Amino acid sequence: MLKQDAQSFMKLKRKEQEKIKPSIRDIIIHCFDGDMMNNALDFVEHIENKNILIKWGALNSWSAMYKKTCLCEIKLDFDMQTWTISPHLTYLTQYEETITDENMQHIISDNMFICTLYPNRVYNGLGCNPSKKCPGGTDVTIIGKDIKGKCRHRPYPFINNPNETMINYIKKLLELEREAREKT
Repeated sequence: MLKQDAQSFMKLKRKEQEKIKPSIRDIIIHCFDGDMMNNALDFVEHIENKNILIKWGALNSWSAMYKKTCLCEIKLDFDMQTWTISPHLTYLTQYEETITDENMQHIISDNMFICTLYPNRVYNGLGCNPSKKCPGGTDVTIIGKDIKGKCRHRPYPFINNPNETMINYIKKLLELEREAREKT
């Protein structure tokens, strides 16, 4: 894929992207550079080396699939020059003690998506997802930390532009999640 094609792809609408479904590597190589490109490629390589399939999933978003469910999503934004990893920590309660012991709880609690309507915002039923009615944020406790207004449509952390250190934490979290899924 050429650089121009990759950049054009990122501007397509969802239905148009769905027809093409390019490799995430092609998009990263042609849309990012420097540390951002290297960090994203390192993360993708790590996932692929674990024999986890990364496939196009939605608009500018790829899903790393494990046991037929999403282990994490990787979102790319060429215009904003950002990328995001959203680890799907479905079995978090099974390994939260390890997360606490290794002092990784901040990776989850500091990166939860807070509802756009919370707090003190006028609730009009419309929020972050135009195709779903917004039920508003909810107050939760995750690994001992109170989080006010966590988005109900985005239940997992959204880690924007992770550096090498953060990526290493994410890799560890995903390994813990994989181990927990193996036990179920």
